[in-house]
Amino acid sequence: MVVCERCSRHLRTDEPSCPFCNRRRLPSRLGALGAVITTVVLAACYGTVATPPIDADGDGVPEQFDCDDTKAAVSPKGREVCSDKLDNDCNGLVDAADPACKPPTASPAPEPRADDSIKDKPEGEGKPAAP
Repeated sequence: MVVCERCSRHLRTDEPSCPFCNRRRLPSRLGALGAVITTVVLAACYGTVATPPIDADGDGVPEQFDCDDTKAAVSPKGREVCSDKLDNDCNGLVDAADPACKPPTASPAPEPRADDSIKDKPEGEGKPAAP
């Protein structure tokens, strides 16, 4: 779209004259060079436009922080899935090698305490006298 110089109405770029005031449009002499100059001037005045970070897989983690931006199941915010042969949580460990996939180890039985042996004795043997 362009603006008519006479009536300031918007015209399609392919219209040779303004349908509102019949003014004949002058062809642009600058063409591509004009577009480049306009871009440079606008950038100098207003600064460059920041581009949003790219997240190709849509998992909410930009590609510079995502270890695989082609799979949404792989993300530093993800949890390890222990059977998919992927490093879901981006810690460099896959499935069985990841500590999140190891079964919890049974804790050793507690060592008997000294007062436990007293409780097993019959009444009055080895127990201190009641006050």
